[in-house]
Amino acid sequence: MQDSIVTLVLDAIVVAVVHQVLPFLSLADEIGEKLKIFILTVLFLLIFVVLLVMKKAIHHYTFHITKEKAIMEYQRDNIVLYQKISCYTTLVKARKIHTRKTWFSNEKFKFQVQTEGFYIEPHKKIGYDNEYYIVFPRDFKFYEPIEFETKFWGENKNCRFENFYWVDIECPMDLLVIEVRLPRECCTGTIKKKVFFKHEEAQGSTVDVEIFDGVYTWKIKDPKLNWSYVLEWEWSKSEKERIMKTRKMKFLKQKSN
Repeated sequence: MQDSIVTLVLDAIVVAVVHQVLPFLSLADEIGEKLKIFILTVLFLLIFVVLLVMKKAIHHYTFHITKEKAIMEYQRDNIVLYQKISCYTTLVKARKIHTRKTWFSNEKFKFQVQTEGFYIEPHKKIGYDNEYYIVFPRDFKFYEPIEFETKFWGENKNCRFENFYWVDIECPMDLLVIEVRLPRECCTGTIKKKVFFKHEEAQGSTVDVEIFDGVYTWKIKDPKLNWSYVLEWEWSKSEKERIMKTRKMKFLKQKSN
């Protein structure tokens, strides 16, 4: 399907270029055979480069996210993540989009799509990563708006959830909105906004500290492709003690078994 777009555009380019060049090449006796060969070589190289660029642009990213909003709620023994995604496909038509949810293998979790007509199709599991397809109710055509909402619920009885929410930008995106919600007594008064490529010490990485009262919203316009955006907070003293106590009890229970 992607190839048809490449072919159509490429054909148009070829026709336009050839239409302009052929009359000139017909004067072979006047311009010389070597110059004619040179012009043809340049023409084919130009077509080859255009083909490579278009295939990379269309094949590599099959969706463009116009807006993604994620709301993460920390409820001590449970984590809930609500997501609303607006996007379009760069294919001629598309019926599903890939997504991934990471959770602990010894904790229960549930992933649902809440938009009517859409449904979840399990794909594969690798370690803690659970991959899915969100299947649309019908084929959506090139550039046609697609919008859906999902809900992820994860059990956290073993207190393995860490003090951050992390988003990797895996396809072109216009706007990313991240909101974290914690009980006020579970956190301190600040939150860090981290932006980096591959690792936190990479060149161009940034860290900003903001006031945090348990609810914080971060709006990122045109997030960088393949970069990571992280909200990180500190647990309050009481919450840290609760977490450490739960982990210790879990460890002792496993050791006794």
